[in-house]
Amino acid sequence: MDIKRKWLLAVPLLVLALWPRASAYAQDATGSATFQDAAGNTITVTSHHAMPAQEDLQAEFAAFDADRDGGISPREARADKYLARAFRMLDGNRDGRLQFEEVREWLDE
Repeated sequence: MDIKRKWLLAVPLLVLALWPRASAYAQDATGSATFQDAAGNTITVTSHHAMPAQEDLQAEFAAFDADRDGGISPREARADKYLARAFRMLDGNRDGRLQFEEVREWLDE
């Protein structure tokens, strides 16, 4: 087996062996961790938070919109303590209701 092929097989094993140490640096499964392998090579493992599909965000919004009027009232927001706490901050147009565009970024977190 040539050295390049051996290296390609060894990298996943190294990542798995070092993952507990690397994961200490990765918050929210987003970020990167850099370490050196036994041969002194620098290895960087990068992960990215997956972006939910637009349909998933709309479905989550619809789940909060109990009366199906296209907005989330303060009463409906109480179904989620985090949304209830953030309601006033998210209500950008200050109409007392949250529209999908106002909460899309919050739902994506």
